[in-house]
Amino acid sequence: MDSRQLSLFGFMGLAIALRPGLVLKWNEAGVSSYGDHLKTVVPYSLALALAGVLAVGASRASAHDPSRRALRWLLDVYGVLMLATLVSTYGYTSNPIVRSIHVAVNVTTALYLSGASLSFFRRTRATRVDAGWLVVQLLGLTLAIVDYVKLLHVLFMAQPLAGVGFGVLSVRALRRLEITARAI
Repeated sequence: MDSRQLSLFGFMGLAIALRPGLVLKWNEAGVSSYGDHLKTVVPYSLALALAGVLAVGASRASAHDPSRRALRWLLDVYGVLMLATLVSTYGYTSNPIVRSIHVAVNVTTALYLSGASLSFFRRTRATRVDAGWLVVQLLGLTLAIVDYVKLLHVLFMAQPLAGVGFGVLSVRALRRLEITARAI
C-alpha cells in the first residue's frame, strides 16, 4: 500500500472506531455518514482529502514520463473524485440538491474505480494476484449495485471492497511501471 491508501484506510478506521454503531446495525450506513457527525468529521475529512491530494501528487511525480500519461490521468481523476465526494458530503443529509449531487458523485466514483481497475489490469503485465484483486474490486461494484437498487443494504461492505481492490491494483501498476522505466 502507499500513502494514499494508508491515509484513506487509517483515518477511516479511526472514524469507525470513534463511532462503530453506524456500521454495526442492520441498516448499515455508507462511508459518507462519517462526514456527517461531529465526532468523526475530522478523520473522515482527512481520509478523503489526503487520498485525493496524494493521488494528484503521485500523478505529478511521474509527469516527466510520457509513457505514464494514461496512468497520470487515471490518478488525477481519482483524486478529483475523492475531493468531490468529500465536498458533497457536507450537508447531503439535510439538502436534497446536495444529496443528489453526492449520489451522482458516488455512482460516478464506483463506476470509475471499476473502469480504472480494469485499465490498470489491462495496461500492465497482470498476474493471477492482480486478477484476484480485480475480482475483489468488481465484487465491491456488484454489492454497490445491489445496494443502489435496494435489494440489500450493503453499502459499507461494498465501498471498502471496491476501494481496496482499486488501491492495490493502482499501487501494483505504478510499481510495475516504475520497474519497467528503470530497466529501459
